[in-house]
Amino acid sequence: MSLRKLLLAITFALGLVWFGNTSSHAVVFGVEMTDASEKAPWVAAIWYAEKASDEPEFICSGSLITKDVVITAAHCAFDKGFYWVRLKSDTLKSDEPLREVSAVWRHERYNKKTTQNDLGLLKLTEPVSGISPISLPKKEEISKVN
Repeated sequence: MSLRKLLLAITFALGLVWFGNTSSHAVVFGVEMTDASEKAPWVAAIWYAEKASDEPEFICSGSLITKDVVITAAHCAFDKGFYWVRLKSDTLKSDEPLREVSAVWRHERYNKKTTQNDLGLLKLTEPVSGISPISLPKKEEISKVN
């Protein structure tokens, strides 16, 4: 996957706004999208706990880019701790299951001070079924936005 596609996926993921019991809204190419669970099921709410016994807390969003990989920001990928991902949700308090993450990767050149290379990946323990990964736009669609 090219860097441009990865950055576009991050833009999609980070453009989403999640609220406790209200509907999720995403802004895609300047248009607000409601009903994220149906229109953007690949949107991932990322949950984290420092210890396995701790209650996980929502920390970031991301996008499912393959059946078992979520792309997010490097500043959401800590060196230690436990991660879970919730997909296909309209709210943070959704009944959708938390999916366990088996590995976390942060761009080796990520710079915390400048936020350069702010790219992270989460590998799910099991591939998802019934949810398609994000469908990246074609080059022509990207050029219309720029």
